[in-house]
Amino acid sequence: MTRKTTRGQKVLKNLERKTTRAGRSVRKHLKENILRRWEHIRNVRLLVLEWWLLVVAIIILAVTQVFLYNNSYSEEAPIAGGTYTEATLGEIKSLNPLFASSSSEKVLAKLLFAGLMKVDASGHIGLDLAAKVSPTDGGKVWRVSLKPNLKWSDGEDLTIDDVIFTASLIQNKNLKTNYDKNLAGVKVSREGEEAIFTLATEYADFNASLDFPILPKHILEKVEPGKIVDNEFSSSPIGAGPFILKATQENSDTTETVFLDQNEHYYQGEAIIETFAVQSFDKAEDIIKALNEGAVSGTAELSALDAEAIKSNKIIERAAALSSGVYAFFNTTNGAFSNRDLRQAVRQGMNMSEVRVVTDGEQALDYPMLGLANYPEIPGYDLNAAKEAIGKIEFDRETPVSVATVENGYLPKIAEKIVEQLKTMGVNAEMTAYEPSQDFIQSVIQPRSYDILVYEVDLGATTDLFAYYHSSQATSTGLNLSNYHSAIADDLIIGARTTTDGATRATKNYQFMRRWVMDVPAIGIYQTNMTYYYNRETTNFPESQKLVTALDRFEGVIYWSAQQGSRNKTP
Repeated sequence: MTRKTTRGQKVLKNLERKTTRAGRSVRKHLKENILRRWEHIRNVRLLVLEWWLLVVAIIILAVTQVFLYNNSYSEEAPIAGGTYTEATLGEIKSLNPLFASSSSEKVLAKLLFAGLMKVDASGHIGLDLAAKVSPTDGGKVWRVSLKPNLKWSDGEDLTIDDVIFTASLIQNKNLKTNYDKNLAGVKVSREGEEAIFTLATEYADFNASLDFPILPKHILEKVEPGKIVDNEFSSSPIGAGPFILKATQENSDTTETVFLDQNEHYYQGEAIIETFAVQSFDKAEDIIKALNEGAVSGTAELSALDAEAIKSNKIIERAAALSSGVYAFFNTTNGAFSNRDLRQAVRQGMNMSEVRVVTDGEQALDYPMLGLANYPEIPGYDLNAAKEAIGKIEFDRETPVSVATVENGYLPKIAEKIVEQLKTMGVNAEMTAYEPSQDFIQSVIQPRSYDILVYEVDLGATTDLFAYYHSSQATSTGLNLSNYHSAIADDLIIGARTTTDGATRATKNYQFMRRWVMDVPAIGIYQTNMTYYYNRETTNFPESQKLVTALDRFEGVIYWSAQQGSRNKTP
């Protein structure tokens, strides 16, 4: 029993020793293979986490850099497409450019048609459809050739035949087009692929008269001239301008919108704008409302005086000088101012700084010509001397002299200032402001029913003053608004317009200026600006572009845009 017990104890002790050794081995194995490696894993996890944080930081920095320096790689710029809506005044009765009368019709004529010549971006007479315009025989004969491969908007060829055909329509006395004075007394013929314009006398600036729109012979040649006004062409025209007619829409608020598409056959290429819309309005107030509501893109129908009424912060106002000016024209034939001494005295007593203060900084204009190197001196302001001179002149002091103008921009306020100045000098005067209309032209302008007319006139791209001061134009259909007659002035005007020598013309113009200052047929007031309001998201004519008339803003209209977008900058 004792041996068995002793042997059993030995077995248990051996088993205990082995278990102990196994436990030590397991603990050693766990420590070496698990616990120590777990420490490595923890270190690795920390390293991985650090790398992930670094990657995230790099991504955030990259995104931030792209965001902050985006302008270094892209820019806001005009993009193709969209609709540009121009707000205009006046009814749209006809789309035939030879008879355009309202501002709306004239804008459409400019967009749908093209002429032989145009005013370019520098403000000078340049070529449009014409490839070459050459004077011969001292400026008495002018030869015109066309650019190659010209097309009408319907794809037909535009040729010299179309030029001759249009000239014959303009010269038709029964039609009374807007351009009949351009070709008065001019013989038009054809030699090969040239149109020949033969004048009665030399005229150095005749190329400026070739800006009339060309009409398609293949559409209108079978229409009797007397029926052209009422022909369907007047509502569905074919032209050679940058746009073609798409559709016409009568609006519920008495306005009308004409939609134009790009002309794929236009010789300068297709416009950036997909659709150009011309929306006509009856009143300036309606245009202001449309601008504020974002219903139109731009307009040239408002003045700087309307700026306060423009509430939308999306509308930008800009001014562009025109080759036109406002004058106080004396009626030198009838009434008190047929007396030159009285005209001279009134000019001397007229405080022009006070008159011009209402124009809010418009450029002063003292002479009937722009851009000359030299001007003669005009006698300075002297109210006391003027009063003394007026006191010695015999004229009807009881009947007020009439000062007429139109309700347009600064003109009524200027006329009021002139009336105040006249009364200060001792000349009784009264002012009437008329609505600008055909009735005003027929009842006031044509019969010269005024003593003084405060009015704006276009001075043109040349220095030719024939229309405004030559005695032959002192008629009901002429533009000699002063009824000015002077044989000396007539000779100087003709001498300047018939010479192609620049020095001789400058001398003649200066001599005419001296006569103008002496005879005082008019007093210059200010040079006209066109105020253009437009949506800041659009692009229109550039700041550097020189305008002769407001319509010249459409030179380069194919580069206008209706919308802006982001594009990459060219390296």
